[in-house]
Amino acid sequence: MVRGIRETLAIARPNEHLEGGRVRAPVMPALPWVGLALALACGAAGLILGLGLRTTPESGVGTVVIVFPLLGLVPFAVTGALVASKKPKNAIGWLLLLTGCLIASSFVGDMVASYDIAHPGAVPGGAQIAWFAANLWLLTLVSIPFLLTRFPDGRPVSRRWRTLDVVAAALVLDVLFVSLKPGPLPDYPKIENPFGMTAVSRASSLLEAVGFALFLSYLVLAATSVVVRYRRSRGVERLQLKWLAFTVSVTALAWILGVPFDSGWLGDLAWSLGFVGFCCIPVSIGIAVLRYQLYDIDRLISRTLVYALVTVLLGAAYVGLVLAGQAVFSSFAGGSNLAIAISTLVVAALFLPVRTRVQALVDRRFYRRRYDAVRTLEAFGARLRDELDLESLSAEMVGVITDTMQPAAVSLWLREVE
Repeated sequence: MVRGIRETLAIARPNEHLEGGRVRAPVMPALPWVGLALALACGAAGLILGLGLRTTPESGVGTVVIVFPLLGLVPFAVTGALVASKKPKNAIGWLLLLTGCLIASSFVGDMVASYDIAHPGAVPGGAQIAWFAANLWLLTLVSIPFLLTRFPDGRPVSRRWRTLDVVAAALVLDVLFVSLKPGPLPDYPKIENPFGMTAVSRASSLLEAVGFALFLSYLVLAATSVVVRYRRSRGVERLQLKWLAFTVSVTALAWILGVPFDSGWLGDLAWSLGFVGFCCIPVSIGIAVLRYQLYDIDRLISRTLVYALVTVLLGAAYVGLVLAGQAVFSSFAGGSNLAIAISTLVVAALFLPVRTRVQALVDRRFYRRRYDAVRTLEAFGARLRDELDLESLSAEMVGVITDTMQPAAVSLWLREVE
């Protein structure tokens, strides 16, 4: 009888197995958290080494070298573990976790290699670790477009788009061959390539050119696959793709704006904002796949456009007012400070009117459903003050609710008042 009960349990719980007379959960649910623990452990080890190397000028380790990888690996690893644990059959979670682990491994390898440069011979196999760190970082650049081609369901858009996997495999092979070029490592000029091969050096220039062309082609094709998927999508899938498109667009725009100001503080600000946007990409993917606050994307896009436009308009107005005020009040003592004070007060007074106008413009152009709903409710409110016929009001109320809320069904109950 006990054997029959065990067989019944095995049928009822096909994802579990029996061991020692007890039903034991499989190892798979714990695998994402094991990967997350390893990634965070590598990040912590790299952080400890990096903080120690900051006092050693020979290592070349600065704050940016430490902070940026940590800000990258945490969102990728944490989001990947969450998605993989909730939806283990979706490859997106595992790809996010893999990317986080690649960043973490490359980070700790980079710190170990920098320590070996600062203290020659202190780390056994320091050259080999530096080689792995450099190439793991390149594989991270390949894994991110590969992730985008499978968002949000973990599969390519169609069978034809599986050819992108061939391009990705060719790119990985090219990275491997280029990594065998003899001589100093690209990221570590003081370390000789421990796996260098003379035969590769003859074709290294060609391999590097082919790899660069493959990488650009892969980026373009990956972006094209996302566009094709978006045009074919409907409903929930389209909202998921909007989350991804929003964060990628903000990141790309910030980096593009940072190019003209590369040497100034504006360039540093733009690149930093772009990196923050890049770190938000896995978060947006997690929101989209797990469908947590999925329907807030239109509101987020609207608010972002509004505050970006308001900032640009008020910033331009402030600069213009300050320059004009300095020209007008230049004959007064402290005219510059007076112009700045007046400009600040004027811009503060303009904030709410400008925000209201810009919000209406954005809603009318990009958030039409909300704009139409507001207009419909305003018209109904005006008619409600003049209409006395109860049947007409009831029919119009049902129509307004149907147009604005778009529910599956609408019913109206009226209670008689004695």
